Amino acid sequence: MRKNILDYIIITLGLLIFTIAWVAFLTPHQIVGGGVVGASAMIFYATGIPLVYPYFIINIFLFAIGVRILGRQFGTKTLYSIIVSSLLFRYLPSIIPTEFIEQVQSEKNLLLWALVGGMLEGAGIGIAFTRGGNSGGTDIIALIVNKYKHVAPGRILLICDAVIIGSSIFLPDRTILSVLYGCIMVTVATYVIDVIVVGSKQSMQILIFSEQYEPIADRIMQVLHRGVTILPAVGWYTKKQKT
Repeated sequence: MRKNILDYIIITLGLLIFTIAWVAFLTPHQIVGGGVVGASAMIFYATGIPLVYPYFIINIFLFAIGVRILGRQFGTKTLYSIIVSSLLFRYLPSIIPTEFIEQVQSEKNLLLWALVGGMLEGAGIGIAFTRGGNSGGTDIIALIVNKYKHVAPGRILLICDAVIIGSSIFLPDRTILSVLYGCIMVTVATYVIDVIVVGSKQSMQILIFSEQYEPIADRIMQVLHRGVTILPAVGWYTKKQKT
């Protein structure tokens, strides 16, 4: 019970950082990112409909499809993440001081805000990932497609992000630079997610292929104080035994 409570607290913290990235730094400069939040931001920029409404509706729709296809075990934490992030998108704009938002808007360096927003979004999602949470959206699409096709989820997410960011060129007063800023933001966010998720793992296995396996193994044992296992192998091209 204590571990579960801690999981939900950390997921909530990650989602808070994720929504701050959008509310405080990205939407004030109309930067479009990837995923459902990026699509929802486009709707907000084009129509003025608050981002939270399309974000919640699209996510719940995808979640319902995910439960139907992937099963009920698919997502207590996913549903929690969708609801919490939607509530944060609804109420954070009224909590963050208006003076701060105006100060951010007055600085027109879009590259800066794309970098800051990407780092915060990546940090937030990465933190949520470490405890089984996520931001819903295209993550669900990736899992569904991966169930039926042998396509890496990362590739599916990349395609979804590329389509969403690329289509932002059709918004009023958009240039190719606007699309590039969105690409920069997503790239930074993806990198930060990888750093946090990989960095949080408790163990790592490394396979080393070398003719000099004996001195390498000795150094790993004596200097790094790590375990080593020597495996016999056969190179099928030469049919020769190797270690």
